[in-house]
Amino acid sequence: IQDCDNIDMEEAVKKIGCPIYCLNGMDDDCVKPESGEYIAKTLSSNPNSAFDLIPGADHTWRLFEDETCTVYKDLCNHTIAWIANNVK
Repeated sequence: IQDCDNIDMEEAVKKIGCPIYCLNGMDDDCVKPESGEYIAKTLSSNPNSAFDLIPGADHTWRLFEDETCTVYKDLCNHTIAWIANNVK
C-alpha cells in the first residue's frame, strides 16, 4: 500500500497496452469517484478503455446489506457488456 503513494498513476496507466475498464461506486467512501474520474482522463489515450460510475454502489458494492445483490448484479452486467464489446 505504501508503494501507491510513490507511483505516478498517470504514467503507470499510460504504459498499459490493453483496454482498461475502470468502475467506481458513486457512494464509495474508500476509493472516491474522483479517483476513477482521474484515471478515466488518463485512459483517453488508451483505445477501447472506459470508465463507469455505478449509482448506489459503495466500496463493497452493497453486498453486505442488499440480500438481492441488485448493485452487484448491475456491476456484473456493466462488466459483461464491456467485455463483450471490447475483448476479442
